[in-house]
Amino acid sequence: MLKSQVLRSLPLSAASGLVVLERYFFVVADDDLHLYVFSLDDEAFVRRVRLCEGELPADKKLRKAQKPDFESLTLLSACDDYPHGALLAVGSGSTANRQQAVLIPLLENNEPSDTVQIINLAPLYAAL
Repeated sequence: MLKSQVLRSLPLSAASGLVVLERYFFVVADDDLHLYVFSLDDEAFVRRVRLCEGELPADKKLRKAQKPDFESLTLLSACDDYPHGALLAVGSGSTANRQQAVLIPLLENNEPSDTVQIINLAPLYAAL
């Protein structure tokens, strides 16, 4: 019989997007306003990068209505504008407040920049 083992408890409710890059792993949750950064080398290392302004209510029903609903996180390759690559968190598109993506540039050491760019995906979702 297999036994489960908790390797690490995380300060977020559920991961809906995960990227592992060298010694870091990046996580977005559908009911949070932050990107979480964890180190594979340091169990105590946790960094949060704000993706959206505002605050979410603690009440589960109210929180569900207001959450950004990030459903995916992907790593984008380096390019002229982002020489170390970037992360892209994408909302579900299910409501107007969830039709956005957030671009998070990566720094030379693969840590995320605190400066993020909101991308309006409403025209894309409308076409879909």
